[in-house]
Parts: sequence; C-alpha cells; structure tokens
Amino acid sequence: MQEFDVVVIGGGISGLRAAVAAKRAGASVALISKTHPIRSNSGLAQGGINAPLGKDDTPETFADDTLAAGDGLCERSVVQSFAQEAAKEVLWLEQMGVPFNRDKDGRIDRRRFGSNRRN
Repeated sequence: MQEFDVVVIGGGISGLRAAVAAKRAGASVALISKTHPIRSNSGLAQGGINAPLGKDDTPETFADDTLAAGDGLCERSVVQSFAQEAAKEVLWLEQMGVPFNRDKDGRIDRRRFGSNRRN
C-alpha cells in the first residue's frame, strides 16, 4: 500500500490549494476527488470567489461584509485573518492559471454581495 504524508479529500479550489501548499512544503501528497477538478463545486459555484481587489475595497470592509453575510455565525478573528489574506490568495490562484471571469477592462470580475461591496 502506498503511503503519503498528506491526503487531501476534495478536488475543488480549496483542496487543490491545500495539495499544492503541502507539496511545496516537501510532503508527499495524495489528492482524492470524486470528480475531475474542473467539474468540482468550485467550478460550478455561481457565488464565485471574492477578495478585496478593487480600489474601493479594504480587508476591513471585506471582513465586515463577510461577517454581515454570515448572519452572526462567523468567528470574527477567523474572518479578519481570512480577509487579510484573501486578495493575495486570489491573485496567486490567478497566477496558477485559475480561469476567473473578467470585467470589461480585463480585471478579475467582482460583484456586489453586501452593503459594503461595490463593482
């Protein structure tokens, strides 16, 4: 039986990101997915992925919007940490070849979700 340092379950964007990070850290990695990655829920999600990427965005307003969307169910410190890293991670995914929708100017498309987000 083959052995691995890390086994990642799920071939969506989070699973793929975790597998790449583990491999880059020197681990042997197995990725198990019930579907091909481009057929995962990440690829099918109509809600998309978002981050504070615009001139009108900040990690703080992104965190506030995420907390509001979570209707009080999110842990504030986790959301704030996530918001600080989100833009860097989305841009890394873009560099890795993830095909994002684009706006008319060729930038990663964003859409309003809550009261603090603007296109």
